[in-house]
Amino acid sequence: LTDLARCLRHEKIYVSYEKKQLQNLNESVSEAGRRLAQVAWIAHMQRVNLEGLTMSRLDHTPNYCCQRSNLLNQTHFVDGYKQLSHHMAAYSQFLVALRNNPELVGTCLAAGNRLQN
Repeated sequence: LTDLARCLRHEKIYVSYEKKQLQNLNESVSEAGRRLAQVAWIAHMQRVNLEGLTMSRLDHTPNYCCQRSNLLNQTHFVDGYKQLSHHMAAYSQFLVALRNNPELVGTCLAAGNRLQN
């Protein structure tokens, strides 16, 4: 009976250790995924910047592209849920509504232009 109790204690210690290791690995994978998404976004924006420069677009002067590249390299990402807390769901719904209704976006932009003038 004491051998069984000792064996069960060791088993419990082993299971809790493995559980903690899995939690640590999950956090590491989550952090790596977050960093990968950030780097992918920066790479995409750098590609857009380079295409603007190579296509000789009028609004993409070399100075502008260098400045934009430097700003992209200095980008600091903040998790939305940390800034928006309980407003995150409402803000997400708002963005989805804007994305699904381009006429509304156009109306808002036109109204903004009229207010400026």
